[in-house]
Amino acid sequence: MNSTAVGLTDATPLIQGQVTYQYSLTIGWGAARAVPVASLLFAVVLIGLALYRQAPRKAEEEEKEGGSEGDRFLSVVKAFEERLSLVEETFEALASKQLGAVGKTDFDRIKTELDALRVKALQRLNETKQSVGGGKYSDLLGQIQEAARQEDRTTKDLVNLYEQYHSRRMKEETFQRLLPGYRRRLDGAVNHVSDLLNAAQKEIKPA
Repeated sequence: MNSTAVGLTDATPLIQGQVTYQYSLTIGWGAARAVPVASLLFAVVLIGLALYRQAPRKAEEEEKEGGSEGDRFLSVVKAFEERLSLVEETFEALASKQLGAVGKTDFDRIKTELDALRVKALQRLNETKQSVGGGKYSDLLGQIQEAARQEDRTTKDLVNLYEQYHSRRMKEETFQRLLPGYRRRLDGAVNHVSDLLNAAQKEIKPA
């Protein structure tokens, strides 16, 4: 620890004699001055992470823009297949749960996840429709879009049926009576979308 003595001269003292002030520099003296530097470094790190995360997304967008019609079509097929896979996994899980085992928070999460994949698939479909213009690809994309709407409606209906059951707003006998019909409608809608996706893959010529 260093100490420095400072003498004050040519001043009118309050009391006679010489007044001496002392101050000391401790290890933490410069900490306050270092805070802006630390904040700057932290900001640089955050910017770097943001750029790093955006790089794959930017590369994907560039690839999508520069890809062939077949590549864009395949991205649509893949997005809808991901959605249908989640639909099946969701209802397999719900079917295995006992009454009251699934709460409101669980159903909110299920709806959010299903909707996220639906939006993603429709976004890719709309982008592809704009890029291909008219023709057979556009007609097939329109059929997929309409079939996806029906699948989404039947999916939501079945999710709501399970939610009423697990929240005890529906009797067991009522649930068991309605379930087969809801499930048949969903299976039909899912199979229709799957058939159209398979047809789309056959229409796509290898790039």
